[in-house]
Amino acid sequence: MKNITVDLDGTYYTGNTLHRYLACALACHLRKMHFFKLTGIIALYALRGFRMISHVRFKASALRLAGRDKELLEKFRLEANNGINEKLKKYLEDKQDSGSYVLMATAAPEFYVKTIWRGPLEATQLPDSGPMTECRGNIKLDRVRINLAANGCSEIDTVITDHHDDLPLMKTARHVILVNPSARTMAAVKDAGLDFTLFN
Repeated sequence: MKNITVDLDGTYYTGNTLHRYLACALACHLRKMHFFKLTGIIALYALRGFRMISHVRFKASALRLAGRDKELLEKFRLEANNGINEKLKKYLEDKQDSGSYVLMATAAPEFYVKTIWRGPLEATQLPDSGPMTECRGNIKLDRVRINLAANGCSEIDTVITDHHDDLPLMKTARHVILVNPSARTMAAVKDAGLDFTLFN
């Protein structure tokens, strides 16, 4: 079966969903006067800005403080829908209609990605406590392979991404499509000797 694996941030979504979600959370907590959560998220941003905590620790801690109540998730869904790459969305819908299996694979947390993506999904799981393992790099590759195999796909056909973090996926795919890649991503893909096309 033909299949497409697509990234979220910078690819299907034109910005960064984590920062969009946290911005929505800050607005909700301010309105409800949840000052502990509000100041906690702001403090985490400051710690991350000074490189005093890792990206993964920032992400997990900030998301736990943000919460995931219905009002917040709906606010995020409404705002995030405005940032979806409509041209890519239409392209993927056409491919689905033609029989391709389209899988979203992202380091973003599953609980909010599901509000803007209704199809097959591999994403980061946020535990209630303890360390969080992102769906990124080789971990993402392993999860994509398992998902595709379970759905009748013998190989990775097409990968659509904007980021060099997806090099493990790109190296195993038959086709690579880049969406608004940075100079660093372009250099990494070329250094890996990979052929690619640009999504226009």
